[in-house]
Order: sequence, then C-alpha cells, then structure tokens
Amino acid sequence: MTSSTLVRVAFAASLFALLITGCSSFSSRTHTVTPEDWAISGADLARSSMADLRLEPPLEKVWEHDLGAGAGPGSALITGNLVLIANRKGQLLVLDGEKGKRVGRTKFDAPVEGGMAIADNMLIVPGAKRKASLYGYDLGRGKVRWKLRKAAVQAGVLTLDSLAVVVDATAMLRVVDTASGKERWTHALDSMAYVIGAPVAEGPVVYVANENGVLYAVDVVREQRQWRRDLGSPVYQGLGMAGDIVLVPTTRGRLFGIDARTGATRWTLALPDTTVRFSATAYDHRDGVLVVGTTDGRLRALRADSGSELWVAEVESPITAAPLLTRQTVFVGTLGRKLLALDRNTGARLWEYEMPGRVTSALAAADDLLIVLSEPQRIVAFRMPQEMPVTE
Repeated sequence: MTSSTLVRVAFAASLFALLITGCSSFSSRTHTVTPEDWAISGADLARSSMADLRLEPPLEKVWEHDLGAGAGPGSALITGNLVLIANRKGQLLVLDGEKGKRVGRTKFDAPVEGGMAIADNMLIVPGAKRKASLYGYDLGRGKVRWKLRKAAVQAGVLTLDSLAVVVDATAMLRVVDTASGKERWTHALDSMAYVIGAPVAEGPVVYVANENGVLYAVDVVREQRQWRRDLGSPVYQGLGMAGDIVLVPTTRGRLFGIDARTGATRWTLALPDTTVRFSATAYDHRDGVLVVGTTDGRLRALRADSGSELWVAEVESPITAAPLLTRQTVFVGTLGRKLLALDRNTGARLWEYEMPGRVTSALAAADDLLIVLSEPQRIVAFRMPQEMPVTE
C-alpha cells in the first residue's frame, strides 16, 4: 500500500467515525481537498482529464454499485477515500472507495445532470430543474447550506477559489459565492441557445460554448466579456484547455483549437464525414498531446499546438465521453459497452473490459482507483491487482 493510500485510509477512518449511519446525510467536521483528489469533473478547471499516476492495465474490478438512476455526462468525484456521485433523480450517493459500500445519501429537489465540484468544504451541485439552479452542500455539516433558485443548469460547475460559475437555461452566466450562495455577478450571453457542454477556465477567464456553436470568453473577476466567436458548428460536449488554446469539440466533424486570448482559430481538425461528433478531450501539458474520441469509433492523439495527428486507433464503437490519461495509458469507454486501455505513445490496445452497459459519462481516477459510470445506472471501480507477497 502506498503512502498516499495510507493517508487516504486514515482520512477515511476518521471520517467514518463521524458518519450518521442509517440517515439520509453524512457529515465530517473537517474536510480538506488535496491535489491528488478528483474534485471536479475533468480533474481541473481546464478539464484536462489527466491523472498523474501509475494506473496500468490489466486492471481488476474491485466493486460495483447500483446508482438508483442514470447519471449525466460528468464524472464521479473522488476525495480522500470517498466517491461522490449524483443521479438524475437528484440523489447524492457517498461511497467508500475501498469496498464501494454506501456510507451516505442525500436527496435534492432537482435532477442532477451536470458535473459537480468541490470548493473547500462545500460540494457545489447543479440542479436541472426550473428554479433549482445550484446547491451548496456542506460536507462538514452534512446538509444543504444554500440554494440558488433561478433556472435549470444542464452543464457542469466551475469553482474558482471562492466562486462558483454556471450558465443556466436562460443563457445567463452566474457567478456565485460558494460559502453563502449569494450572486456576485451575472452576465447575459447574447443568444438564448442552451449551454450543454461544461465550461472551462484559465485564471479568471471562463470559456463557454452554446448549442449554436457560439464561443464566449468572459472575465468573471473584472466582470466583462473578452470576446465572442461564432464557430458555425453546434457544441454539445464540454470544452477543454491546452495551455493558451481552447479545445472545442463539435457535432459536425470539426474540432477547433481557438486562441484563448483573441478568439482566433489556431487550427481545425476537419473530418470528411460532417455527421461525426467529437467527444470532450483529454490533455497532458507535459508532452503537449491531446486525445479525443469520435462517434465513428476512433480515438485520435493530436499535437495540441497544431492539431496534427500522431495516431488514430479503431475502437469499433462510438465514443461520446472524454478519455482519461494517466502517465502511460489512455482509458476510454465506448457505446459498445467496452472500457479500453491503449498505449499513449502508439494507440495500441493493451486491455479491454466488458461493462454492464454503455459508457456515456466521463471517467475519474485518484491514487490507485479508476471510477467508471455505466448505463443504465451502475458505477464500477477498478484498480491494479495487488502484488502477491514474495515467499522464500
């Protein structure tokens, strides 16, 4: 067991001592998010879907749990030894990461479609229902501290220090204090089109695209829009960041690399088949490589600075969820009910696993755990097999 695993187990043990067993909620007097946690869908504000850890195939399934309802495109969250996931019935489930046992449950009064995020001791949960936009769930007290009653939020949450940023169904960008739920600032986008894909951020600038293919850059600290760009291709997937480039997957066979400062096109990957849709991306800043899936059953590795292809791997089934990168491996789920592991350098297939159903949600990973959501309502945990002790 690694030292980081020991820390997580110790954290979990102290937390479990404070759990309210048999009740609808859980609580911890203290909760600290560490850099090793997966505290937002996509891993970070850039939605890099990168876990800087050793998680190499073959993996083994260590547990599976029934969610009670389907989940949206966002990933589960992993903090300490806990796995947190909300479903479309508005239920928040808290699971023990070691054995997958439920240790807490809370019911919100709205379905949860977008990805959640943790800010300090607060879990920020988007509500996909009219007049139920956002919840601040206090992880220390085990209860909802505040609600924002505006319009439904379909896309995921961003948390920038003490601020939460969402875009609701009225095309209003809202900046909310994470501790109190009070609105700090609102900014009306100039189109009533829905924002379905999760936004990203670089510093105080938030990037968001709507279903009509209009991309916005908004500085939420200076409280002003930086630029607006009409790409002409609908955007249903979450955005990504690769340094100073905004990665925009579209539904018309186009993946755009957009200059984050100016909104100009740095590069475009244009497929011959304009009916193909791109997934959200995964990106590793260390080698400048991004990986993206498509509905034509291919996984591509690209140079993030130019969009040039490094390799293309056939996976037989459509990919709609973002891949996940570790130090040596790409993990990806497909609509063909497969979880695949591929070599990061070549795209060679290393391992595959038959899932209970289609994989349409983003993956999550922390320490030695990979968490995969599978339709219709399953969550499955994998890790590398434990090394057998050496006997003399």
